[in-house]
Amino acid sequence: MLEMNINALKDFKKPQTDLDVPPSAQLRTFNENDVLGDLDRDDKGNLVIQENRNGTAYDKQGNPVNPRGYCIDPNNGDIIEPISKQMMFA
Repeated sequence: MLEMNINALKDFKKPQTDLDVPPSAQLRTFNENDVLGDLDRDDKGNLVIQENRNGTAYDKQGNPVNPRGYCIDPNNGDIIEPISKQMMFA
């Protein structure tokens, strides 16, 4: 009969982390995906950014984005979190 020490797997327990929803710029608990627009990618993995007739870039949801695909505030160009519209970077 094979027996296993109960404490043998204790080191494999994943640490509990708090998840901020929406992400917070002050706490730096976000990643690039939190500020990227809803964009398609080409066969090489590059973002495909659409532009309207005025030359304004936007994502699939109609949110304005900058040339790198980050959601921006249309009034001042700040990078924002797309769901809450909270400013992440000036």
